[in-house]
Amino acid sequence: MNTFIEKTMDWLLDKEEAAAKNGKIDLENLDKQINLAKNKKENYQKEVEKTLHELNHIIDRLQAIRDKYSSGSKQF
Repeated sequence: MNTFIEKTMDWLLDKEEAAAKNGKIDLENLDKQINLAKNKKENYQKEVEKTLHELNHIIDRLQAIRDKYSSGSKQF
């Protein structure tokens, strides 16, 4: 599925580039698209950082549990 989306985006960007090359594109609109993409990237980056922080917390807790109970004394 991602391959289809990537190929579609590449095709659209090729069309966008051809239009710009022929002077048939509104550069202000292109600037808006760039800013929109940058904002989305920033939002995704924040989400990824938050998720990684949460996963690191889970990993730390699991490792602490493993270390506490793997010292040979099985306390159940």
